[in-house]
Amino acid sequence: MHLFAICGIILTDLQAVIFFVCLWGAEMFETLRFAFSLLGEALAEGSLFPLIRQQVFYQRVAIPVVIDLTRLSFSQDPLAGSEYQCVRLQQQAILTGQQVFDRPVRRFDALRHLKQGLLGFGLSNSSGILFGDMWCALPNNPVACQDLSMLGLSCEADALYALDMFLAPAYRGHNLAVRLHRSVELALQQEGWRKLYAYYWEDNRPSRWMHLMLKCTELEKKRISRFFGIKITHQGI
Repeated sequence: MHLFAICGIILTDLQAVIFFVCLWGAEMFETLRFAFSLLGEALAEGSLFPLIRQQVFYQRVAIPVVIDLTRLSFSQDPLAGSEYQCVRLQQQAILTGQQVFDRPVRRFDALRHLKQGLLGFGLSNSSGILFGDMWCALPNNPVACQDLSMLGLSCEADALYALDMFLAPAYRGHNLAVRLHRSVELALQQEGWRKLYAYYWEDNRPSRWMHLMLKCTELEKKRISRFFGIKITHQGI
């Protein structure tokens, strides 16, 4: 083999290595940036416990639920006529400042979710500031697959999985979480989706109350242990 050919192969392999290192580095940078944003928000609220509680626990009981979007008990947007509005989140609108979040970490999280192919809905106040959001994923989305596998669920092609919901602390306790959820349910129904899967933790009283209000159908409970990125589903309940 000629020397030039050998050099060409080495150069090509080196370029490939550099490409993958840069790609890995970019993803690692985004992950660290998000982690530091969460840490900063937790410190601003004065407690790290809720953040740690989300990442490290042993045999916590998860309750999967499903909502039949074809049989909703309401046909009007629960937020209609109020000072609040549910809007579809768009990457371009966020980047250009048309959709503004009250917390930098939620803006960063929204852009990350949109990049992952998730469907996002935001809750805005009379000033147009987004203080709440809810995210759904297609069953074949890698983000959804992790949770669905953990919960032992298998979504149909016309179903979505709701994996994240947030309300700023100042707006909690006013039934807004239920109204946002129902507004999203109605929007998904109008788009042709038939089912919405989700889950909540049995020891999370506010979330448990919200899902009772939503009249979800509960599925088989699961015991989950987690240590940061490692999740284990235990047999039996």
